[in-house]
Amino acid sequence: MTEVYMTTKGGRDVTAAVADSDAHLGVEATNDVPGSYGVEFVDFPFTDPNATVDDHVRRVRAECPRLTVAPDVENDRTLGDAVAVGDELGEYADTVIVVPKDCHPAEVPDRFRPAVATTAFGSGTPWPLWAYGRPVHILGGSPARQLTIGRHLPVASVDTSWFVTRCRFGMWDGKSIDQTPDNWDFRRRLRESLDNYAAAWAEVASDD
Repeated sequence: MTEVYMTTKGGRDVTAAVADSDAHLGVEATNDVPGSYGVEFVDFPFTDPNATVDDHVRRVRAECPRLTVAPDVENDRTLGDAVAVGDELGEYADTVIVVPKDCHPAEVPDRFRPAVATTAFGSGTPWPLWAYGRPVHILGGSPARQLTIGRHLPVASVDTSWFVTRCRFGMWDGKSIDQTPDNWDFRRRLRESLDNYAAAWAEVASDD
């Protein structure tokens, strides 16, 4: 069963909608979450230019999430660097994701979950899908793109923030943004969309 994670920047409506949906609540390491909601996914703070690896480790230690991400293997950061941080994160998280950009996915140790990065922010993953050969995590991207990958690879988990903007205008019905009743507020549209997305992944799994 593919786990769906929705990352929030800490907005009250977004956080409440995710917590009430079939998705799991995620947050970047340097963002706060309102209320007493439990965080299940801690993303590396890639949108915060002042954030450090130590900031990320501290947040993971505080949350003890189901899932977290080691710093990407790219530029001056080697696989060995990412593995060292990943092992530290693994003391507090159930599963640690490693993003192999400058190393082949087969080099990622089995104790980590390799990631396919589809987001337009930063650099993507340069490897073809057939290079993975084991269950992956999909980082970012649209539902259509993520689900397409799921038809070619075993996908253990996905994360997204795509729905936040799109649900200002309507509900994702499983294929596109659909019109919704006038009395459905943003929180309702987001919650229903995430439920539909979790159901779409369950359908992908049933087709395997």
